[in-house]
Amino acid sequence: GNHFHYVLCLSEAKGMDINMDKEFIEQIEHLYDIDIISVQQINSILYMKNYIITTILGKFFLKQWGSKTVEKDIKQQVAIHNMSDMKLIPSILKTTTGVFKIIWNQKWYSLYNYIDSETIDWDNKMEDIDFYNLGERIAELHRILKTIPLYKGASCGNIDLTKKKKEILEVFDQINPSGIQMNDEISRVIDEFEAICMGKKQLLHGDLNRNNLLFLNNRLVGIVDFTDCVVGYPICDLADFCIDVCINLEKEYVRWSVIKEFFSGYCSKNIEKEAIKKAMIYRICGQSVKFYDNLDFYVRRKKIRDYLERLYKKIEIVLLDRMEMTFNIEK
Repeated sequence: GNHFHYVLCLSEAKGMDINMDKEFIEQIEHLYDIDIISVQQINSILYMKNYIITTILGKFFLKQWGSKTVEKDIKQQVAIHNMSDMKLIPSILKTTTGVFKIIWNQKWYSLYNYIDSETIDWDNKMEDIDFYNLGERIAELHRILKTIPLYKGASCGNIDLTKKKKEILEVFDQINPSGIQMNDEISRVIDEFEAICMGKKQLLHGDLNRNNLLFLNNRLVGIVDFTDCVVGYPICDLADFCIDVCINLEKEYVRWSVIKEFFSGYCSKNIEKEAIKKAMIYRICGQSVKFYDNLDFYVRRKKIRDYLERLYKKIEIVLLDRMEMTFNIEK
């Protein structure tokens, strides 16, 4: 009792958000054999509660799993995060009872090692990144992901966009305010995509963008958030990052020069710009499927306009190779 009172006072004195039940904190301490000093809640776009937990031994990250998570999903995540050969990925910790999750108020949580913010450059500019080094490390990631077993029943199945083409084209019909004829190009990319792919299908990160890549001195030191892992072609992960590059780097010649450097680090093959663009379009189409599948969420949060605006901006950049075009999604 006295110890926990001290924890509360210390947390409040440091401006920490203790927004967590006392019994839950005690359960975490018991199941992970740690002494918690403070708890800080992290805001999440999906309204799940994630926390940074500070202990005598250091910091940990407590992640809440989504409501659709099944046991096989956690096993898949453990297989990814606890890869002994990949030091860039924070591991998921086992409880004293030998499992990788705890349950509180019918919600599932897992505790991760925390990549300390003191070892990360949060403010580094994208144009300063060592893209060749990044390509090398992502190639290493893919080589290791290829060896990880797939758990039948885990939600990382491959989305067949050819079966979803009608919904995809409907989305892009809604976000075509400038009168650009995109649907023929999009339809052709979906039909011909497999012809441009390198290698065989395997486990991928599924959401490879700047927010999930951690850097120090412009070199990659951490990869996080594998909750969107998917089975697909490696070029899909690479295309996700290229889309991020195109959105964040304004000058076209800079965008494509750093993408070329990134691919040079990833493999020695000569990748044509058109193939990369087609892969990027294919991935944006995949994001439109995610929009359709989660439409209720966007309606509830009044985020449909924002999402379609971002989606249109991505497809416009990739198809036209420029950012100067202005548009109004309400037209």
